[in-house]
Amino acid sequence: MLLLKYSTTILFLLVSSSAFSMFSEKECLDAGFTVDVAHKDKITFGMAKTKLKVMKDKCEIIVSHQKLKFLKNQWKIDVCREPVHIKAGLTGVEVLKKNGNCPNKSAPDFCEALVKIREIIQDDGLIFANGEKENLTTDHGRIYCAYQLLGGYLDGNRIYSRYAKSTKSMTAPTPVHPLTPVESTPSVDPVQPASDKQTEDGTF
Repeated sequence: MLLLKYSTTILFLLVSSSAFSMFSEKECLDAGFTVDVAHKDKITFGMAKTKLKVMKDKCEIIVSHQKLKFLKNQWKIDVCREPVHIKAGLTGVEVLKKNGNCPNKSAPDFCEALVKIREIIQDDGLIFANGEKENLTTDHGRIYCAYQLLGGYLDGNRIYSRYAKSTKSMTAPTPVHPLTPVESTPSVDPVQPASDKQTEDGTF
């Protein structure tokens, strides 16, 4: 009887440990998913909804946002492609190229888009998405995955590679600021854009 209780306890601990372990950066980068998150807008007293859609196909991430039905935005980011840039627009495509740290007078449109994407994913995605951030099968986990990759690429100048070997978790062992891109050098291309000498300690 004692052996049965001991075995049951060990099994429970193993299952719990597995359930709460964070997915790796490689798993996040290789993942493909579409997440829709909506919540009632307080400006219209709940009559309209704010909608966020995050579509990810490996390196490519598309963030679509709709507020009050007529305010729509869309950004497409390939976190494996140099130089660091954002493709903005619903119909026509405007390329916003990074040129140094933000805020930056040389690239005001890029910096403005970066701030907007960050705020939208935080306020309309991470806050309202269901599930746990540690689980890549939940909406919250998928949004968190995209959020971390976008932070590393747009703010930290990290050019990711799906072919580099890495088993590191998306979260560091010690608590980090949620806006700080996670350091995981094995899965990135060390080459930085020639026009940008920014260090990798920037925040998204």
